[in-house]
Amino acid sequence: MKINNCKILLIIIFSASLLLKVLEVKSQSATNGGQANHWPIEIAWTGASNYKWLNFNNNTISPYPITNTNSSSHDPSRINAISDLSGDLMFYYHSPYLYDSTHQIMQNGTLRPFSNNGNIDVVESIIIPKPCSPNSYYLFEVIDTGVVTPPFQLTDHTSLYYSEIDMSLNNGKGGVVPGQKNILVDSSNLVNSLSATKHANNNDYWLMSSVKDTNIYRAWQVTSTGVNPSPTVTSIGLSWIDQSGFYTISYYENADFEFSNSGEKFAVAKIFDDFNTFGGGHYTLNSSRFELLDFDKATGQLSNHVILDYDSSFAPLYISNDPNTFGDTFQYLSPAKSVEFSPNDQVLYGGTQYSLIQYDLSSQNNATIASSWNVLHKQYNVLQIFINWWNGSPTSDLELAPNGKILHNNFAANHNFNLYTIGVVNNPNVFGNGANYNFSQLSYSSPINLLLPNFIADMLQSRAITLSDTCSNMSISFSLEDTLHIDSAHWYFDTNSTYVSSSTFPVQHTYSQPGDYPVKVRYYSGCTIDSTLDTMHIMPPAEADLGPDRTLCENDTLQNALVYPGLSYQWNTGDTTSYLYNPPADTYTIEVSSPNCGTDFDTVVIDSITPFEVHLPADTLLCQGDSFLLDATVGPGSYQWSTGDTTASIYATQPDTYTVTFTNSCGSNNDTIFVDGVEEPQVDLGNDTSLCNGQVLYLDATDTLSSYQWHDGHTSPFDTTTTEGLYAVTVTNICGSDSDSLNFNIDTVLTTFSLGEDTILCKDDTLELNAPSDAQNYYWSNGQTTSSITVTEQDTYSVEVQNTCGNYFDTIAVIYDESPITNLGPDSTYCYTNLQLLDASWSRASYHWQDGSNGPTHLADTSGKYWVEVTNLCGYDDDTVKIFYDLPLDISLRPDTTLCEGESLQLSVSHHHASFEWNTGSTDSSITGYPGNTYFITATNACGTKTDTVNLLEKQVPTLELPQTDTLCKDEPIDIKISSSDNIQWFDGKSGKERTLFAPGKYPLTATNECGQRTDTIILYAEEDPSPQLGADTVICEGEEVQINIKPTFTNHTFDWNTGQESPTITAKESGLYRVTVTSPRGCEGSDEIEIADCPINIFIPNAFTPNGDGLNDKFEVQGIGITDYHILIFDRWGNLVFESNDINRSWNGLQNNSGEKVNQGTYNYKLQYRSGDYDLEERFGTIEVIY
Repeated sequence: MKINNCKILLIIIFSASLLLKVLEVKSQSATNGGQANHWPIEIAWTGASNYKWLNFNNNTISPYPITNTNSSSHDPSRINAISDLSGDLMFYYHSPYLYDSTHQIMQNGTLRPFSNNGNIDVVESIIIPKPCSPNSYYLFEVIDTGVVTPPFQLTDHTSLYYSEIDMSLNNGKGGVVPGQKNILVDSSNLVNSLSATKHANNNDYWLMSSVKDTNIYRAWQVTSTGVNPSPTVTSIGLSWIDQSGFYTISYYENADFEFSNSGEKFAVAKIFDDFNTFGGGHYTLNSSRFELLDFDKATGQLSNHVILDYDSSFAPLYISNDPNTFGDTFQYLSPAKSVEFSPNDQVLYGGTQYSLIQYDLSSQNNATIASSWNVLHKQYNVLQIFINWWNGSPTSDLELAPNGKILHNNFAANHNFNLYTIGVVNNPNVFGNGANYNFSQLSYSSPINLLLPNFIADMLQSRAITLSDTCSNMSISFSLEDTLHIDSAHWYFDTNSTYVSSSTFPVQHTYSQPGDYPVKVRYYSGCTIDSTLDTMHIMPPAEADLGPDRTLCENDTLQNALVYPGLSYQWNTGDTTSYLYNPPADTYTIEVSSPNCGTDFDTVVIDSITPFEVHLPADTLLCQGDSFLLDATVGPGSYQWSTGDTTASIYATQPDTYTVTFTNSCGSNNDTIFVDGVEEPQVDLGNDTSLCNGQVLYLDATDTLSSYQWHDGHTSPFDTTTTEGLYAVTVTNICGSDSDSLNFNIDTVLTTFSLGEDTILCKDDTLELNAPSDAQNYYWSNGQTTSSITVTEQDTYSVEVQNTCGNYFDTIAVIYDESPITNLGPDSTYCYTNLQLLDASWSRASYHWQDGSNGPTHLADTSGKYWVEVTNLCGYDDDTVKIFYDLPLDISLRPDTTLCEGESLQLSVSHHHASFEWNTGSTDSSITGYPGNTYFITATNACGTKTDTVNLLEKQVPTLELPQTDTLCKDEPIDIKISSSDNIQWFDGKSGKERTLFAPGKYPLTATNECGQRTDTIILYAEEDPSPQLGADTVICEGEEVQINIKPTFTNHTFDWNTGQESPTITAKESGLYRVTVTSPRGCEGSDEIEIADCPINIFIPNAFTPNGDGLNDKFEVQGIGITDYHILIFDRWGNLVFESNDINRSWNGLQNNSGEKVNQGTYNYKLQYRSGDYDLEERFGTIEVIY
């Protein structure tokens, strides 16, 4: 049911491939291979899509959220997840869905329809690797049987199912194997717990389940082919109490059992006595127990049952609020909830509703173990009032985590205050308070799942190599942190140069030299071969060696001769490095320590320090013609300057980079100085200038490495001003000074000017344009530069006027116009819809129309005479026009008309102001039309052209074409359809072209139109339907046949039997209803049926017997029910009678008439006559084989 192991470092997944896992030794802590490193602890209670998970990848408990928008389940029960060896999530299960690593429903991963009515269908689940299949897993579930079958409702009856997951499906995201979903294992009513452990063969697994209301346990062997259908069954210990009537099938049922990490022990948390919490009764101390048993991993058998003590101190007291007992103190319930083993299997943990209990298993004595309990934690000593009962945990689930700690789910630690906690046993291998239990190490403000994930123990088994740094030439012991389920191992040392094979642990190896050496172990477990790789750090012995007493050079390092990672150093100066940098003359002592390899000391005297470093002055400036002394004196030695000089000092007389190298017994040292040249300053403020009023003058006297003195006393290299005046500055540096000045004047803004409004001139007129006369510059658009110009032609004129304050612009448009010319067009006729808009528009003119209107246009909306007078600045003109409007054409000949042969019709149209043209060539308004012709006319006026057409159809005397009719079957109707465009009148006065007739006979009808009528008759004939006869109903006995014949004989007919046969005669070999339909060539049908019943007599006649006296089939016995008359005769092959009887109960023993000699082996014939009640006498013939 859970995962148990100590110091988990590496998961072993069943695989046929070699898996190498590199672990760093120096600061390495216990980790596992990653398969159990992701724990979903809440996934749907809040109804959100962000859910609470725990991550153990760094060997610590790291809460983190995930997003799953596909989850619609609100099931708070257990959620299981599986990761790969690197700790990356592969898939997880939350009923009824399997989700892949992207939190999408896995391929084929919907295990059953989702129920949104709050039903909890899965009460327990566990994931087990498929043996010898590294990419496959089995998901086992205890499910309410009714939830997985229609109508999908809770039944309070649980069964065990499994499904197979293959991670190679769906591009590595995994999927449920088709046909391997919801396979039933056990339909018994099971408790809500599952646990699994490795089989003794190290390949398979044992899956343990148990039956409600019994003490029956079933160990199922899980193999590479599925589940062995024959479990190992043990009836042992206390019986479970079936609580399904209390909370239905739910997580509140108290059932938990667990295998130890080795698989050799099995623990149970059990409620075995009935109770009724809400009805006033409570659990008693005798209602709940923890049990401990031995488990045989080879056979699956449980044994050595031990009931562990269950003390009253496990449960808190409560103060009653019952009016009859108010204030009294009572013992409160605290039923057993869960069990878990410590990583070393020496401490058993039991969770109750309010407490966490330890049992010490180290004594291996059942009596000692049973009484060895310790209350590690109890949530309350005294409950203040009974209503706080919910402040306990309804699950108190315990699970061993990948980091070697035990997690304790306190789901409702304080439900009234929205506090939900997970406690942690930090040192679970320690019995007593040293186990360091933290009740609320993880706290949440919203609900979490009732149960923690359920892992098998070998997912947590560490295969990390146990080793420690040591010295060369020492024997080292190597092992694995967990050797459970390992058959043998091969060790490789010194990069495979040494090979050791071992089936026991530990192994020994010696390294002759210090260094870092790879260590690999290849271990075998069942069908799995895996490897672990680590590094061994071999230390040298401690060695202190500072060398002889001596003189050091300036900036030398005093260094210990042996420097190696992992060695520690302690100087008498307090330093802890392997060296001292530039120490003064003194006596120095060092202590060198190697872990596990000893300590060494050394002392050295440094009597003096020889100067060595040369120092030149800082970079400097040099004026033209000056010099600068460069002194590099250090002490005895030689000097070499970049100038070629070899003295201790030189003079720099020009800008340059100067380098000197000093050499003595300590070596060579150098230094460099840069001498930069500087000139006497020169300043230029520019020419005298003017700016517009309000503008700022910027003055810049900047020079290299100089100081500044302005006329007003300020000393910055810049000056700004808006005031007229004289401005002066003096610039000084180490090489001299320079001065400059300028006069600054301010101009005013010009007065705003205008060239005037845009204007109109008549032909030969002129216009003078004037700009302000006090400006400095003028730029006209026609190129002139004077203050005024004369305009003589139409254009747009602009001028730009400038002074120091800016530029000014203005523009004027000058337009030349002419005397108006008016033309309204010729007199014309138009359609009334095409009203004419008369346009007398002229530039800048006024208008006067005949009706007094004054716009440039006038709408002529009626026929009549229109005139206008047009006047502008330059003259006058007028015009007159006559307008006439036509109305739209409206012509219509008449609807298409039918005429009888020899008739004619007058066709005519009329319209004012229109012309006409017929297709006959006539231009008159009317013509004479004749039948059988089409006439159309075209009329035209100002509104357009209009046409119309009429067809004069010629009608003939009616025709009547009657349909072909066939001979009818009896009582068969026939649909008649008359093909005619004329009116049809039937013999009975009814009309219509379609009619259904029901009987043979003559049916006259008449077709009529406006040109006459025609009469004809339809004649119908009929045929009799076939009438087959099958005879009277009959019976059929076993082994008989009944031939069924159709009478009379039918020629060219077809036969359709309900048996599928098509012949006129069939043979019936069994009882039943036989029906035939006979169809004539015309299609007329007739049918009959016969009922053949079973023979009322049921009789059995053997076909062989062996009268050899062995007591088996020694007699020939005829058996029957309801036989009233019976007579049998048996003859040999020559016709001799060997047996006769009138009694069905008298059998033949193989002797002549049952008393003579024994008959020979062979075939014998019989004749049997029998009757039952009033039925006819039946007769049968057959053979009997006599065999010795």
